[in-house]
Amino acid sequence: MEVTSPDTRPYDFADRPDAYRRAGVRYYVALDVRGPADRPFIDLYAWSLQVPAAEPERLVPEANGGIWLEPVRVSLSVDGDR
Repeated sequence: MEVTSPDTRPYDFADRPDAYRRAGVRYYVALDVRGPADRPFIDLYAWSLQVPAAEPERLVPEANGGIWLEPVRVSLSVDGDR
């Protein structure tokens, strides 16, 4: 999982997935943080790196606010301000 920044976002979305694919990584997730520091906007994207040139999938929270990452069997959620 990567957390993007304005400086690294182009690399995180273009070059990094291909580099990880070549290294044998099967699943890549980017936490895309944008906007002002006091009110950031966050999107979560995932790539299945088993598929060459796969496009990222924007992950949408479930009704409980969490996101289940099936390939790695991990649930991500917000707890208060964390």
